[in-house]
Amino acid sequence: MFRLCESHTVHLGMPRKYIIRKTQKRSWASQEDPVLLILDRHLSHTKNLDVILKARENFVTLLCLPLHTTHKLPPLDVGVMFPFNAYMDQALETWINNHSGKTVTAFQISSIFREAYLKAAVPTNAINGFRKTEIFPFNPETFTDADFIAAEVTDELKKLRTN
Repeated sequence: MFRLCESHTVHLGMPRKYIIRKTQKRSWASQEDPVLLILDRHLSHTKNLDVILKARENFVTLLCLPLHTTHKLPPLDVGVMFPFNAYMDQALETWINNHSGKTVTAFQISSIFREAYLKAAVPTNAINGFRKTEIFPFNPETFTDADFIAAEVTDELKKLRTN
């Protein structure tokens, strides 16, 4: 269905069409083997017909995360960054315990980071991030009404501003 491809950097200043083209080239997307590109709900992603058409032409399926759900849904935050933070804490604690009285400086941080990153940034964690957030396999029951309670405040503010 969809596959994970090599990561690449996307900068905020990049034209959106370029991001689609770069995604298609790096992932070898084709009609037989489309690619899923997960985006936040920023208007430049969702209200841009050129981006949507370019994605369709290049066999890239756009999935925009629903409003007020980005705290639970980004699969790489859940699958990679959460474990990375835990591994980073462990690596720092180990270094501090092994170097009593010394301070971690910029000279040590790269090896500490490397240790944590190599444990966290593995394909299994990325795949499990999609499974845990229930994006794949898809589960429409991932969220309950209680998950959207915080959004009611901003929704009420929008209503007040438009009236």
